[in-house]
Amino acid sequence: MRKLNLKLARDSWHMKSQLVAIVLIVASAVATFITMRGSYDALVRARSSYYAEYRFPHVFAHVRRAPRPVLSVIREIPGVRAAEGRIVSSVNMDVPGLPEPATGRIVSIPRRPEEMLSLLYLRRGRMPEPGHDAEVVASEQFCKANRLRTGDSLSAVINGRWRELEIVGIGFSPEYVNEIATASAFPDHARFGVLWMLEEPVAAAFAMRGAWNDLVISISPGADERQVIAHVDRLLERYGSGGAYGRMDQVSHRFLEEEIAQDRVTATVIPGIFLLVSAFLIHMVLSRLVASQRDQIAILKAFGYDSWSIALHYLGFAIGVVVAGSLVGIPAGIWLGSELAELYRKFFSFPDFSFRTNPAAILVAVGVSIVSAAAAALGAARRAMSVPPAEGMRGEMPAAFASSRAAWLEKRLSPGARMVVRSIGRRPVRAALSIIGIALAVMILIAGRYTFDALDAVIDTHFRRAMRDDATVSFIEPRSMSVQYELARLPGVTSVELFRALPVRMSSKNRSRRGVVMGMSQDAGLRRLIGGDGRQIHVPPRGAIITEKLGRVLGLSRGDEIHVEPLDGRGRPFAVQIVATTDELIGGALYMHHDELARYLREPALASGAWLSVERSSRQELSRVLKTLPTVGGTSFREAMLQSFADTIAENLRISGGALVFFACVIAFGVIYNSARIALSERGRDLATLRVIGFTRREVGTLLLAEQTILTLIAIPVGSLMGWGIAQWFSRLFESEDYRLPADVSLLTFVFAFLIVSGATILSAAAVWNRVRSLDLIEVLKTRE
Repeated sequence: MRKLNLKLARDSWHMKSQLVAIVLIVASAVATFITMRGSYDALVRARSSYYAEYRFPHVFAHVRRAPRPVLSVIREIPGVRAAEGRIVSSVNMDVPGLPEPATGRIVSIPRRPEEMLSLLYLRRGRMPEPGHDAEVVASEQFCKANRLRTGDSLSAVINGRWRELEIVGIGFSPEYVNEIATASAFPDHARFGVLWMLEEPVAAAFAMRGAWNDLVISISPGADERQVIAHVDRLLERYGSGGAYGRMDQVSHRFLEEEIAQDRVTATVIPGIFLLVSAFLIHMVLSRLVASQRDQIAILKAFGYDSWSIALHYLGFAIGVVVAGSLVGIPAGIWLGSELAELYRKFFSFPDFSFRTNPAAILVAVGVSIVSAAAAALGAARRAMSVPPAEGMRGEMPAAFASSRAAWLEKRLSPGARMVVRSIGRRPVRAALSIIGIALAVMILIAGRYTFDALDAVIDTHFRRAMRDDATVSFIEPRSMSVQYELARLPGVTSVELFRALPVRMSSKNRSRRGVVMGMSQDAGLRRLIGGDGRQIHVPPRGAIITEKLGRVLGLSRGDEIHVEPLDGRGRPFAVQIVATTDELIGGALYMHHDELARYLREPALASGAWLSVERSSRQELSRVLKTLPTVGGTSFREAMLQSFADTIAENLRISGGALVFFACVIAFGVIYNSARIALSERGRDLATLRVIGFTRREVGTLLLAEQTILTLIAIPVGSLMGWGIAQWFSRLFESEDYRLPADVSLLTFVFAFLIVSGATILSAAAVWNRVRSLDLIEVLKTRE
C-alpha cells in the first residue's frame, strides 16, 4: 500500500492544475450550500426566539375609538390569553438633516410597560418617564438612517399641532422587525419611523382619554384564531373597526415571512443545483481521469495488486479531492454567511442575530460531493480492472471506422477538419458529456446573473413606466376633490392627480385577502397601469381592474365578480366585475374609477391622497411646506422610494446574486479547463504520433483545440436555453403576494455567459498549448506490448 500511496502523491502532483480546478468546483458548491442554509436557519431562529420572548401578538385590530371597558369583554373571549388597547396614529415629522417630510407612527406605552404585549427592546437609552410628555423611544432603523442619537430632538405634527419631541431611548418591538409603512411594499428607514410615547400625553394629544383605537391580542396555545377574530369583529363593529386580522396580514411579519420563504428557496434549490452540477462535473472529470490510467491499472494488476487495493487507491484519490475542496469551501461558506448575516442586521431589527455553522449542512454538502466523487472513481476503476492485464497494457483498442451518413460532408473538409469531426463522432458519449458539462456552467452563469436582470426590469417597469409622479401625498382623513386646487398652488407643483385608497377585504368563493381599492381618474398619467403586453391600461368608467397576482390568489380573471368589504367603517359591502388585469411587480390592488367607487360607497367622491408632478428646482421648498401641513399624513418622493428599494431588496439580491456569479465563474473555468486537459491526456499519444509523422506543433495544437472549441460552441446555446428555463423557474419560486421578479433575461446576460465561457476556453487553450509544445516524442516510440 505504501507504493500505491506514493503513486497517489505523484499522480496528484502531476495533475495538480486539474485537481486545483476540481477542488475549486467542490469548494464553490460547499460554500454556497453552507452560506444559504446557514443564513436561512439564522433568520428562522432569530424570529422564533424574539417573538416568544418579547410577546409578539397573534391578532390585531384598529378602530376609530373604543372605550376602555370593552377590553374586559374582549379578555373574556374563549382562547384570548391577553389583550391590550393602545393609541396608534400616524404623524408628519420634520427630521433634522432630512429634506423631505418623514412619516411617523406614534404608539402609546401603558402605565406598566413590563406588562405590554409586543415588548420594547431598548438598544440604547431609557424609557420615557412620567411627567415628561415630550420624551419618546424611537425605532432603531429610523435612527440609524437619519443618524439620530439619544438626546436628539425632532418635530411632529400631532393632531394638527407642532410638537418638539426628545429621543430618550432607541429600540424596537416584534411588530416592527421590518419598519414598513402600512401602504408600502418595502421599508424606507429614512422616511418612516416608530415613536413610542407614554399613554397619558398621547391620549391628551389625540383626545383619546379613556379610549383606545388599536388592539393587540395574544391567544392561548391551541386556540382557534379564526374564532377569536370572528368574536372580536362582532364586538368592535360598532366602534368603526377595520376588521381584526392575524399575523399573516400584519405588515412586518408578512414581509419577514416572505423573506424567509425566499430564503428557504435559496437555501435548498440554488445550493441543490450547485451540488448536483458539482456532482455531475466531478463524476465526469474523475471518470475520464481514471479511465485515462487504464494501462497503469493493468500494470498494477500484473504486479499482483488485488482489485480491492486498487479500488481503495482511486477512492482515496477521489476523497482527497473532495476533502481539499471542503477545507476551502467550509471556511469560505462560514465567512460569506457571516457577511450575509451582517447584511440582514441592516434590514431586520432583532436583539440577537448571528450566523452559526450548521453541522447538518456541512455533512450534506460534503457527503454529496464524496458520494459523487467516490462513485465516479470506483465506477471507472471497476471498468478498467475488468480488462485483463495483458490487454490493458496494450492500450485501449481504437474505435472501429465506418462510413458515416455525413461522409459526403467529410469529403469536402480538409484532412485536419475531417480528423476533428471523426474524433467527435467516434466518441459520442464523451462528446455529449463534455457538452453537458460546459452547458451546465453556462446555465449557472445565467442563473446567477438573472437577479440583476430582474431588478433592472422591476426598476424600469415600476419606478419609471408605471410611476410617473415625483411625489405622493397622503391625507390623514379623506378630503373632498376640491383639495386638488389647494395642492396645485403649492410651490413647484405642475400637475395633480387625486386618488382614493380604501382599505378593504376582497373575497371570491372561499378565498379572501385584505388589500386596497384604488380610485383613480380615467386619464391618469402620473400613475399608470401596465398590462401584460407592456401597454398602458386606462381605468374604465365601469368595472374594476385587478393585478394578475391578486387575481390568481383569489381565483379571479376577466369577467368574474369580486366581493369588496370596506374596512374603514364608511361604506357597505359591494360586488364589482373584473374587466381587465394589470401586470404589477410590486404590491397588489383593485383599481376603479373614483366616481364608480363613490357610487358603490354611496358618498361623494373623496381623495385619500394625490400624485404630484413637481419642478426639480422647487422640490426642497415643497418639502418644507408639506412638513407644516396638518392635514398631510405622509409624503414620499419617487426618487427616494427608488433609493429605498435599492437599499433593501435590491442590495440583498445583488449581494447574493454576486456570490452566485462568482461561484459560477469558478465552476465554468474548472469544467472547461479539465475537459481540455483530459482531452489532451486521452489523445496525447495520437497527437505525438502526428508530430512524428510530420505535423507541426501549430497543426497538432489546432486539431486538439478545434475539437474543444466545437464542443464549447455547441454547449453555449444549449446552456443558454437551460439558463433561460432556470430563470423562468426562479421567477415563479421567488414570487410573493407583495412583489415578484419578472422572468426577464437580458441580452447582456447571455453575452456575459458567452464571454466568461469564451475566456475560460481561451485560458484553457493557452495552458493546453504549453503542454502540446512540450510533448515527448520519444515516448511515442516506446512499446507496451
